[in-house]
Amino acid sequence: LPVLAFSLLFPAEPYRFVAAAAGHVGHNHPLYHRFIGGRGETSIYGALWVIDPIGAVLMLLAGSVVGFLAGNILVLRWGGMALMIPWFALTKSDPAYLAWILFAVGFYLFSMRPELTQYAAMQATGHKASNEEVADEFGMGARLGRAIDRYGIPALVGRLRGAPAQHGEGDA
Repeated sequence: LPVLAFSLLFPAEPYRFVAAAAGHVGHNHPLYHRFIGGRGETSIYGALWVIDPIGAVLMLLAGSVVGFLAGNILVLRWGGMALMIPWFALTKSDPAYLAWILFAVGFYLFSMRPELTQYAAMQATGHKASNEEVADEFGMGARLGRAIDRYGIPALVGRLRGAPAQHGEGDA
């Protein structure tokens, strides 16, 4: 709401980006929860719905398609945000757009350190975690991970080549 208010009240000024950045920091490190908060995905997309709703929808869809085609739940989850960087670089002449999205994505990745460390530890064990396991472990919902494990391009290619099913593929 502050991003929307600043966009409507001061459309020529970059205040909306300051409000978006402040909302992102406040969401991730709220004072009233001893600086322990979320990771910021919602605050980024909430600001994007105001700052560039067309770009938000297009890049979210593009990131989802790329993640599904790559057969990777993390690419699906983070692809839309990452694609906003080149989107703003190519479509906006105001450098405030690019500065804000670089800050937002960078701060998001900084806030994701525990999950990224956890993912690296999962990979280091030698066990190749399925997308279902990763999605369940990261609180994204096992169903989406299971769908990628079953219908993503790597799974379909594997089935065509006669490769054994990944964990979770044969489950009902």
